[in-house]
Amino acid sequence: MFSKIVVPLDGSELAESVLKIVEPLTRDFESQIMLVRVVEPSPSLYFVDSPTALANISRRNREDCLDYLNAVTNRLRAKGLSVDMMACDGVVASTIVDVAEKAQADLIAMTTHGRSGVGRWLLGSVADRVVKGSRIPILLSRGLVTESAKGELIEDRKLPQSAGNPALGLSALIPFSTVH
Repeated sequence: MFSKIVVPLDGSELAESVLKIVEPLTRDFESQIMLVRVVEPSPSLYFVDSPTALANISRRNREDCLDYLNAVTNRLRAKGLSVDMMACDGVVASTIVDVAEKAQADLIAMTTHGRSGVGRWLLGSVADRVVKGSRIPILLSRGLVTESAKGELIEDRKLPQSAGNPALGLSALIPFSTVH
């Protein structure tokens, strides 16, 4: 059903929480995961007056991005999953859509903060812009990861289960979670 699933990540635990849904899907459909991280130029870069300093900041951002993607890729490959990764520069939402289209992905799976109202207006929504700009089906998961008082991550909800296989329960949700 899904041969290639693009998973945009921003380096946060929230963004990675979608992997709990993607992992069972990739096993059941023998899919390939393509992790994508887009490095958007920081507004503070426009105030750097030294081309050398700007190049060093950009290089360091790119290296950090690749280190992060390598760590997640290795963690998923250790679980026996087929994973590629790509670090890109650009505007986040449009770059995600472009990468998914060029890779001929069957699905984009990502989390959303679930903001609405003023928060969405002020901060925007990458997920919303991806949904509006993509012709590829999108699985959106509302990221529900919180921290305990000790700083440990806590999962706020359980994934649907079907006969002990989470992917079977998820397969039933996909038509309702997918947007064109």
